[in-house]
Amino acid sequence: MKNTLGILFFFTSTLALPAQDVECEDWIGKYCLFRKDQKYGLYDEKKKKILLPAEYDSIRSDETQMYYVLAWKNRQPYPYNSKLEPIKFLKNYASMKIVSSDDDQGAYLMVSDKKGWFIPVTVTKNYGIGDRFNVKGAIKVNDRLMVSEAEVTMKDWLMYMSHASLQMNVPLSQIMPDTLRMHPRTREYVRLFLKNLNTENDNNIELMYISFNNIREEILIAYPESLKNKSLFFFESMPVTGITHQQAQQYCQWLTDQYNSLITSGQKMKVNIRLPSKEEWENFVRDGLSENMKHNNLFDSVSKDGCFLYNYKFGKGCKGYDAWMKKYGTRGIMMVREFFPNNMGIYNLFGNVAEMVEEQGIAKGGHYDLWARQCALDKNQNYSQPEPWLGFRWVAEVVLKDD
Repeated sequence: MKNTLGILFFFTSTLALPAQDVECEDWIGKYCLFRKDQKYGLYDEKKKKILLPAEYDSIRSDETQMYYVLAWKNRQPYPYNSKLEPIKFLKNYASMKIVSSDDDQGAYLMVSDKKGWFIPVTVTKNYGIGDRFNVKGAIKVNDRLMVSEAEVTMKDWLMYMSHASLQMNVPLSQIMPDTLRMHPRTREYVRLFLKNLNTENDNNIELMYISFNNIREEILIAYPESLKNKSLFFFESMPVTGITHQQAQQYCQWLTDQYNSLITSGQKMKVNIRLPSKEEWENFVRDGLSENMKHNNLFDSVSKDGCFLYNYKFGKGCKGYDAWMKKYGTRGIMMVREFFPNNMGIYNLFGNVAEMVEEQGIAKGGHYDLWARQCALDKNQNYSQPEPWLGFRWVAEVVLKDD
């Protein structure tokens, strides 16, 4: 919506209309809905002023307290707040509707894009509900989208396996990584997990929490007590590998179901956890880059000593190389929070393991066995099967529940 539009509305709102020329067909809040030449406008009877000129095909409000007014002209939506001030979005949308709710907001504006109905991203944060909604381990991208701050770890995946196999009766064969195509550092950890799963030493640990309006809920999952050992932190913090695209999608659906089970029936929202699209991944990665990295296409992701600041392929002359080799033994995957986060607080978007996206067969970000240039934002890594260098992270959308 152009800035000049708001100026035009301000100008026309000062025009007076003789009271005898107005015939109210309906009321929207305290305003009179009138029609002239088959077009609709809004009139303030008390102040004797036109607030919206009669140039709209229709004007609607939510059914409660007029949190929003939505006017349509030539199939283009024009949204207003309760004071009839234009609501400006970061982008234009071809479709929009008002959805009433039961919480303290009263109503939400929903816009349509290729994914369906979503909460709009607005310049003024009051118009979204995502700012009051938090998912553990996620970084907020905008009012409706969050991204996991790190790649999905071995512990994340084994907790999924524990819950799915013990409480949902899912065969382990469906959710087991292909150990022959896993990174060798994590195979032993899977073996320990399977050996100790469903024993008398199982203990409940917190999987996640979801919070809304300062309400916190959590899910406890049975997990082998023998794996709750500080010496295993190194292995459990590695990214999961050796899984298929379908298995990654199934994990996201399971995580979605767990979070949504924590949302009470009185709340109108839910989350949809999924793999990011290629476009989304590139967008939130680009947003988190420094200006120098944007300008130099990641060239300054190399330190002043010539060493990479992410887990790329690197040479023996790097400062810190000896310390890494002592800790990890050889080049390969590293713990998901080993390197520096980007400007948004997200770890290992480049390097470590390449990350699956929604489009099957495409991974982004490169991995530990590629040079920095091969991991750049505009590069894809292709795959057709599980790989030791291939993992994923998820995004969480905040959406409204279906009526």
